[in-house]
Amino acid sequence: MNMNKVIFIGRLTEDVVLNRINGKDLVVNFTVAVNQKWTSKDGVAKEEVTWIDCSAWGRTAEIMAGGYKGGSPMEKGQVVAVEGQLRSRTWKDKDTGKNRSKLGVRVDRMQMGPKAGEKKGSVEVVDVSSKKKGKKVASKKGAKVEVVTIAKS
Repeated sequence: MNMNKVIFIGRLTEDVVLNRINGKDLVVNFTVAVNQKWTSKDGVAKEEVTWIDCSAWGRTAEIMAGGYKGGSPMEKGQVVAVEGQLRSRTWKDKDTGKNRSKLGVRVDRMQMGPKAGEKKGSVEVVDVSSKKKGKKVASKKGAKVEVVTIAKS
């Protein structure tokens, strides 16, 4: 049996930018910073940041860039929950000629959370997966941020 699935929550390291590949395919490449905090055996507070490169395609990319119901693009510092698959990318370094490789995440689903500086819990959840397209599934009073759950395009 094989399984390739990752799920994590973190913050965007920069504003998202929508790109077109070959004039038609939409893609957003972005990095998520995931912080892990703990206390060492000697009582010292520790923190480690893992930087995860991701790519979202099609409708997912369009939503992240603000192209859904007049939404705003995701911004640096905004919380994002990502579900996807690890993908390996290989290329030949132009300067050294050596083969290089890198792991990244191909996004299958994601949820947008509060932007930097917004109150936690000030979110509205909208499901735009194929089964519940555009249906509002939950909200909290005073919602300022639209949280969108999407399925793989």
